[in-house]
Amino acid sequence: MSILANRGEKRWPTLAIGLILLVTSLLARAQGLGRFSWPDEVTWLERSSAFVLALEQGDLAGTYLSDHPGVVPMWGFGAALYLRAQLTGDREPLEALAGESYDDDVPTQLATAALWTVICTSLAVVAAYGLLIPLLGRFGAALAGLLLALDPFYLSHSRIVHVDGMLASFMLLAVLSLLVYLKDPRRHGYLFLAGILSGLALLTKTPSLFLIPMVALVLGVQWLLGRSGRLPHLGAGRLLLTFVTWLATSWAVFLLLWPAAWLQPIYYTYRLFRASRWGVVVSHGSNFFLGRAVEDPGLAFYWVVFPFRLSPLVTILLLLSPVLLFWAWRRRKDARLPLMALSYVFFFILMMSLAAKKGDRYLLPAYPMADVLAAWALVTLWQRVRHRVRLGPRASYAALVALVLFPSFLWLRLAPYYGAYFNPLLGGGAVAQKVFAFGQGEGLDLAAQYLNEKPNSADLVAVSFYPAQFRYRFEGAATSLRRGDWDKTWLFADYVVFYISQVQRQLPTPELVEFFEAQQPEYVVRLGGADFASVYASPQLLSGRPPAVEASVGDAWFGDGLGLIGYALSADHVQAGDEVYATLYWQPLVQLGHDYEIWLQWMDPTGEAVWQQLGPPFEGRLPTSWWLPGRTMYDRYRIVLPENAVAGRHTLVVRAVAAEGEGAVDAHGPIYDDQPDTLAVAEVWVDPAPLE
Repeated sequence: MSILANRGEKRWPTLAIGLILLVTSLLARAQGLGRFSWPDEVTWLERSSAFVLALEQGDLAGTYLSDHPGVVPMWGFGAALYLRAQLTGDREPLEALAGESYDDDVPTQLATAALWTVICTSLAVVAAYGLLIPLLGRFGAALAGLLLALDPFYLSHSRIVHVDGMLASFMLLAVLSLLVYLKDPRRHGYLFLAGILSGLALLTKTPSLFLIPMVALVLGVQWLLGRSGRLPHLGAGRLLLTFVTWLATSWAVFLLLWPAAWLQPIYYTYRLFRASRWGVVVSHGSNFFLGRAVEDPGLAFYWVVFPFRLSPLVTILLLLSPVLLFWAWRRRKDARLPLMALSYVFFFILMMSLAAKKGDRYLLPAYPMADVLAAWALVTLWQRVRHRVRLGPRASYAALVALVLFPSFLWLRLAPYYGAYFNPLLGGGAVAQKVFAFGQGEGLDLAAQYLNEKPNSADLVAVSFYPAQFRYRFEGAATSLRRGDWDKTWLFADYVVFYISQVQRQLPTPELVEFFEAQQPEYVVRLGGADFASVYASPQLLSGRPPAVEASVGDAWFGDGLGLIGYALSADHVQAGDEVYATLYWQPLVQLGHDYEIWLQWMDPTGEAVWQQLGPPFEGRLPTSWWLPGRTMYDRYRIVLPENAVAGRHTLVVRAVAAEGEGAVDAHGPIYDDQPDTLAVAEVWVDPAPLE
């Protein structure tokens, strides 16, 4: 048999395993794309659309859209959206997203762009398998590839329109490529590959700057091991040249693939470093750790959070890895891979702990490398115990593959909500929700689906802390639980949807969270042992619901359709000096095109205004242009009559004033005193103040 045939026979199993890993990765990641939305995904849709349109127009400076810098994601997401626009012949979504004005079929756009993340991270799994073959052997590399393909936290970030999944992939492959090069320094292509992948990581997100000290550490360990005789010696000059070559290649890729950097290469390199400082000193402003809402969880945060996102098998193998590494060191085996993997995980967690901005997703790059370390530990452990187990090679391989696959069903059954998986060895979601803030939209679609099943779903109004993510799946109207510093929008809603990360951080106010948690939710979305979303029927009776409409004003409206359907008064016979509470009930006849201010006056028998108030309804926090046609809105007023008010029949009158400064608009209905812009709401008899 020829040498070529022999090589072909050896190559087929490698290619077959790679194909299996690719299919496994794609199938796991492609589940339910666009089914729910992360808070930042639409931002990346908008940036990516603007990126490709800037390229189309030759506007190089227009490709600078973020300090992240997010360039590789924008290339991919933008290309997917652009290709869709070309195939469908419909550029409106692409252009509207670039203009940040698209609010139509967002889930479809998300699913389209997310294909880039799915393909990119799936290919990264196969590439990692290929790079690990010279480091772990084919079977060890296959186990590592399987752990990577099914890693729960990596999975959750490998199917969305975001940057962290790609960042973790490029950083992992860059370090593995460098280790392959150092195993055989004659293979210079792997050094350049490490530089290319590092450049892609730098173009994706600023935490990739971690690679600079990491690569220096890898080369430093190589030099020390060479000096000790454990590895072939590479001189300091050779290793310094390696570092410079790697860094120069990374920078060249960084500049080559970012069109904006062609104009000012030094400036945009500086921006990368400046952006990394921002994450170090600026926190999210609200967080949650160990049962308390805090601003900065502190240095312990990531060390506590890290194991909650691991699988049980990887958790056990990571705990064993230092012992197995010591054993390998004593046996004078080549332990560069586990040593560097352990150092990578440890120092990346340490680096992120020093930053003020904290969230579990920022830790993602540590997880793929943890999978590689776990695969090495599993192979090493098996080598130590296999002589005690009476299994043939094929049965042994099958047993190890089954050992990796079996725990995966704990999170694969949650698809596509992989982010709802938490390590059962630490108590799962029930414990995790008491430890750290999480939740990126998982389950909001299920809450919307529940409300959509109601007979009048299209007429319902719901408020949510994440209204945009909820609105994409809800048939009714959705708005924010908070407008500015005003948290009473729920007074005008049929349903209130609370979300876990909002509740954990006590937003928008602790009082509001406490109020609703005291109520019984109508529906709870429970995923992975944690309550991700709770749907409450708006408890209007508990919130100070105003009195019912006391009297109709008749067929009355202002301007382009601001209907006044009635009023309620606390009394219709008062004395001078009294307080009167008036409630006006409004109902838009159409979707209003103006934000009106309401001018309410109390007119005495002589026609003089003894009390008046001008301003937007609800103190401007719920403008009339937001009001829905046919939905009743109410506004209450406290009227204090002067002590010297003239006795007799007084009249409560109202005008609507266009907020744009156009003045009072025409009124239709019971006109007051022949004034075409004024409606007479009610008449009240006022007695003189009692004599002392």
